[in-house]
Formats: sequence, structure tokens, C-alpha cells
Amino acid sequence: MTGNREEIRAAYQRALYELPSARREEQAALAAVLEGAVTLMAPAVAAMTRRMEGETLETALTVLRHVDELLSEAAPRADMAARVHDLGVVARSSLTLLEQAGARPPGSTTPGGVPEP
Repeated sequence: MTGNREEIRAAYQRALYELPSARREEQAALAAVLEGAVTLMAPAVAAMTRRMEGETLETALTVLRHVDELLSEAAPRADMAARVHDLGVVARSSLTLLEQAGARPPGSTTPGGVPEP
């Protein structure tokens, strides 16, 4: 997974706004994409918390707690549709926090795949 914002956005929109696929393989593939995006963005969100305050800080800390829960070994994986949805929520929240701060997701690329400066 690259840090391309449009790819991340497309993945979480698919997870949140489209009917889930009945095929577990498709759900697992989308979960893997979202896990990659969340794993990529979490350190950047964590680093930004030093500059945050108030409700934005509280939101970031809540998002990071959910990231930790979802990526832990103990996280439930039996209900793949629920997992995809939860990953979509934290991916959307993480990307929004980064964009509001003017930051780019780590490994960001332009839509053509060229690394952003």
C-alpha cells in the first residue's frame, strides 16, 4: 500500500459506502489494503499529536487507540465484513486528521504514482 490519498480514500469509501462482498476472499483483500493504509498513517498521526490540542487531540488519541485494537493479534477476525468496516472508519479518520494538519500520508504519491515531495 502506498500513501496515495486517492487510493486510501477509494478503499475506505468502498468499505464504508458499498455493500460488502459476500466473498470472504474479496473482504480479506480489502481488509489487507486498509490495514496497510492504517499501518502507514498511524505513526504520522501519532507524531502530530504533539502539536494538537482540545477536541482534535482527543479525536487523534481515540483513532490511535482504535488502530492499536484493530491491528493487535487479539483483534477479532471472524466477522470480516465488520473488520473491513472498522478499518474503513479508522482509515478515513486517520487520513482526515493528516489532511486537516496539512500533512501527507507517509509514502505519498501523486495519482500517477510519482512520490510527492
